[in-house]
Amino acid sequence: MNPFRFIYQDESGDVGRAQEFFIVGLLLVREREPLWNAIQQARDAHHYANELHFDKISSLRLRVYTQVLTDIAQLVSRFRFEALAVARPAVERAFSPHQRHLAYNYFTKLLLEHRTEEVEEAVMFADAKCRIKEDNFLEYLVLEMNLGVPFRRGANIRRVLKKVEPLDSKLDDLLQLTDLLTGCVNNWLGHQAGERKQQVRRHAESLGLIGGDNIWLWKPTKETP
Repeated sequence: MNPFRFIYQDESGDVGRAQEFFIVGLLLVREREPLWNAIQQARDAHHYANELHFDKISSLRLRVYTQVLTDIAQLVSRFRFEALAVARPAVERAFSPHQRHLAYNYFTKLLLEHRTEEVEEAVMFADAKCRIKEDNFLEYLVLEMNLGVPFRRGANIRRVLKKVEPLDSKLDDLLQLTDLLTGCVNNWLGHQAGERKQQVRRHAESLGLIGGDNIWLWKPTKETP
């Protein structure tokens, strides 16, 4: 089976805000075209041209999101979704509000570190809107995953990431899909949402796209999933 060559990253539950969990979501993709095609078919079926965002819901969006999740669930050999959730008190103890970008960086690296068995020379995309001027996210992840992690583990050095790029979510449905699934995880963990959003989350869960098998509830004393 082909390795994962593309990774999409998103976050939910802003650091320093009054939400119970900070969540990093990663969509690891072997082949993008089948997923793109499935999402486009759902768009065409409902004449839907807006972005896929968990935070935005309507009766039309509910129908579109439900079909998108149903259709991509038939393509699970082409991708995998993983999430890491950190309780807000743990984040606030380690990072002050003006250091929120460091929390994004660290927990994204931590999730990647434990989910890269089948990742090889991947291009990783992160939502450009989440990056800030002082952030060294793009360089940090490549250096850590290709050199820092194997060095600390005494493992063979391999090229896990080819590069990390900021991406406008409007330009790629897979980054939007990552947002949708990461939002579902936030609701799965208890974040309040309206009935339509809960329907989307329950549907994702029933399809096996999110659940206890791919959501890592991180604790300071637990260094592995």
